[in-house]
Amino acid sequence: MKASETESFFRQEEHEGERKINKLRLVAFAVLYVNEFLNYYVFGVMDAAFHNSISPIMVMYALCSLGWWWLVNKRGRYNSSVKYAAQSVDVFFLTWVLWMANGPSSPLVTVYYLLIAFSSFRYNWRVTFSSSVLSAAAFGVLQLHFVGARPEFAVKGYVVVMHVLCMLLMGVVAGYVVAQMRTLVTRFATAVKKQAKTESALSRYVSQQVAAQIMEEDAHSVMAGRRRNATILMADIRGFTPMAEKMDPVELMSLLNRYFTLMIEVIFKHNGTLDKFIGDAVLVVFGVPMPLQDMELRAVRCAVDMQKALVDFNKAQARSGGPQLGAGISVHTGAVVAGNVGSEIRMEYTVLGDVVNLTQRMQSKAAAGKVIVSDAVFRVVGEKFSFKPLEPFMVKGRQEPVIAYELD
Repeated sequence: MKASETESFFRQEEHEGERKINKLRLVAFAVLYVNEFLNYYVFGVMDAAFHNSISPIMVMYALCSLGWWWLVNKRGRYNSSVKYAAQSVDVFFLTWVLWMANGPSSPLVTVYYLLIAFSSFRYNWRVTFSSSVLSAAAFGVLQLHFVGARPEFAVKGYVVVMHVLCMLLMGVVAGYVVAQMRTLVTRFATAVKKQAKTESALSRYVSQQVAAQIMEEDAHSVMAGRRRNATILMADIRGFTPMAEKMDPVELMSLLNRYFTLMIEVIFKHNGTLDKFIGDAVLVVFGVPMPLQDMELRAVRCAVDMQKALVDFNKAQARSGGPQLGAGISVHTGAVVAGNVGSEIRMEYTVLGDVVNLTQRMQSKAAAGKVIVSDAVFRVVGEKFSFKPLEPFMVKGRQEPVIAYELD
């Protein structure tokens, strides 16, 4: 993930964190107000002078809280200055209340720690640490004031040192946790994006389900070169070259793309792996990269559905007055070498071997609309389909005639 994307993500989280703090601020204010109300009006444990001095402060703080809430939630305005300003206002009002109360000896001093904890919701270690520094400084100012003005409410020096150190330490620890969290989130986001890219790349060759399965198991080991048993299917458009000579290149490209789109839908439906396009031909593999127990059956069924889909494609072409296509398909099975081939600059996953070569040779014997299979495929699926034997034929590079069958 790019740094700009990460920063944008965290800015959004900081904004959302400010919304959470606003809610907590309003809840905390309500609790403190109820406490003050009960202490003065119900229990009578609060003197009138303190009540009269703190009430305006609480009203002003309530207005500020509502102002922050409106600014962040309604106007949606948020920038780096907002978080610093908001926490400064919180510390200021708390210090003001303590100034009117018992200063550093008041139980409300612990609210400084609460403000430091709240600052972690902003997901920024600088803000968290600055909150601790601001709180420690405010507490120090309180102590200095009360030592001179109201020494009976001042605390011992070691208590001051402990509070200041604890506030700073809390800021350091909370800031470190926030920084580590940001690092972990960034790493996780980068890993997820990398995985998504890999899965997207795999999806060009296999179905989404197979791509996800490969990613779950280990894409690197699955895609590594190794000897595998696989079934190869090759489909080639008959009479494509003469047709291409007569067509506009743009229209030809559009026709091919629509044809390939249709074929790929059928291929992925049967869990085939798209190996490559060779001009107007398409090479498909079954059983690689993920093993398939019924790869021969899947390949033949795929070939049948490809021919059916092409019939519907041609009907649509006829209605629109466009050229019609006919494809010959061959299927063979056996041992291949499958893996990434190429250089560090460019690499592609493919299959190599005599089985692939023979499949390519065989497809030239398949007429438009026909499917032929090798003897190896026939021995596996011969009872599940209706075949007729072809006359053994010779192909380039082989000394023995090829035995093949045509699907009725």
